Amino acid sequence: MPDTQEISVETWEQFLDQLKELDHKRQALKDRKGLYASPFIFRGQASSEWKLTTTLDRYFQKRFSLEDYFGLILKVEPEIYSFTQRTLDVPEYERFLQWLKDWKPLRLANFLGMEYMIYLRHHGFPSPLLDWTRSASLAAWFAFATISSGNAAVSVYAYIEYAGNAKSHYGSDPCITNLPSNVHAHKRHFLQQSEYTICTKHEDDTYYYACHQDLLFQSRKEAGQDLLWKINIPVNERLKALKYLNTVNINSFSLFGSEESLLATLALRELHEKYWDRLPDIPI
Repeated sequence: MPDTQEISVETWEQFLDQLKELDHKRQALKDRKGLYASPFIFRGQASSEWKLTTTLDRYFQKRFSLEDYFGLILKVEPEIYSFTQRTLDVPEYERFLQWLKDWKPLRLANFLGMEYMIYLRHHGFPSPLLDWTRSASLAAWFAFATISSGNAAVSVYAYIEYAGNAKSHYGSDPCITNLPSNVHAHKRHFLQQSEYTICTKHEDDTYYYACHQDLLFQSRKEAGQDLLWKINIPVNERLKALKYLNTVNINSFSLFGSEESLLATLALRELHEKYWDRLPDIPI
């Protein structure tokens, strides 16, 4: 399997063309193997220089075991309830430990405590979940919504978990698991067509959270799995991209549904409307 493929385009239109090309590549994988190729999931980042890291990776330079992280988030649940009166589906610590004894990275059953972890991720608590979306357009919006200072390009990642008989994993190698998305979650989970992956590593009889970047950008990977494309788009295509996305009702308000996001959407529309009028229309 080839390494992560990085593609740089010059215009928003070329980015849209690349999305069509990716669909052709996935179809070719299916046709060549005559087997299943998992759907694309996408992630947008405001800087092409940023690595694929979770908020937990960025917040704290410490390796957490699955057990230690669960203990951490279990500790804060009573205070969350006290202030929000929100009843969350949080398993007991002993139940989690028992489940963890039998858990394997490629098991397709629900990750115990995942709904609580998704809640925490959507509300800003440092998380080992790397969030993706099933929509390339939504990923592009997240890439362009805020621009990293001094950055020349944003990036949209496209990821296929596996294309072949099944996904494999050996020994202590890091492993990426795409978690089931059919869960009870915050409305933003559904508005943003959210998907989540975790990267784990088994070492000394303990599962640890690991960095996605370390696996996805290494040169030796198993054939037919963890396929990644990175598309870089110039920052100066931002207004054109946002005009196109707003046309298909992808904007801050449609994705977050809050008063703050409504005002952000109105500000973008009113402040840039005169500039949008000068931009060419892009066929949808």
